[in-house]
Amino acid sequence: MPSLKTNATELSVAFGILGILNPEILTDNIQIQFEGTLEFKTYQQYIREFERDATLYLQFLQIGTTLRNVMFQEVNRIHWIGPQQQASTVSGAKDLYIPVTNTPISVKNDSNIVANLSPQNLFINLPRGESVQSLSEDWFIQKDYLGLQDLYEYVRKFYNTNLPLDVRDFYRNTSRVGRKLLQNFLKNGSNGFDYEVFIRKYLTMCRNVSIASADEFNNNLARLESNRRVAVFENVIKQFLELIQLHMC
Repeated sequence: MPSLKTNATELSVAFGILGILNPEILTDNIQIQFEGTLEFKTYQQYIREFERDATLYLQFLQIGTTLRNVMFQEVNRIHWIGPQQQASTVSGAKDLYIPVTNTPISVKNDSNIVANLSPQNLFINLPRGESVQSLSEDWFIQKDYLGLQDLYEYVRKFYNTNLPLDVRDFYRNTSRVGRKLLQNFLKNGSNGFDYEVFIRKYLTMCRNVSIASADEFNNNLARLESNRRVAVFENVIKQFLELIQLHMC
């Protein structure tokens, strides 16, 4: 379920696109303008979140207003679809949809994610021309188990020696809360924990995984049957062009 912050950033852009400069003033037209996609209860939650951090959400409201002035001057209807679970075959995430112009819009705040494809899908399924899959083994374990194990052992020594000896068992058996506690430890450290040593081990692992990932991608692409190359190459170009465009934004 999306967080209140996620919902509020998306809705602030939506209100701006609709030309509503003060979302806190409820009008009878909101249900009509959102075509039933914004419930009154959710609107009330949004207003409370908006008031909590008005400086942030006014920035997103201004983004929506700018989009309206440049592209959507006549728009008076919008669909808010951010909370809906989207199919894995959707090539790009969309949180808002403008029916009259058939325009999807994705809203992100403080996000470094430029694509929704998992490593399995990006480096294996995509260059093979295969359909995406929702579940796969941890990519770092697949491509540099020894590097990840070395990193894990270093952290375990200073954090909690009662943790499983093998990083694979840690992933299998540790709850989300347990992982969050470990993340907090990595942020704060403790006596004896050398963050520079951790970073060196981490970068070495990432370098190994990057090289192995590139090799995996290139080998899969090279093994393509000739009669499938054009279609697969077009999809590869599309995906990586999207990555470049989003990275530049």
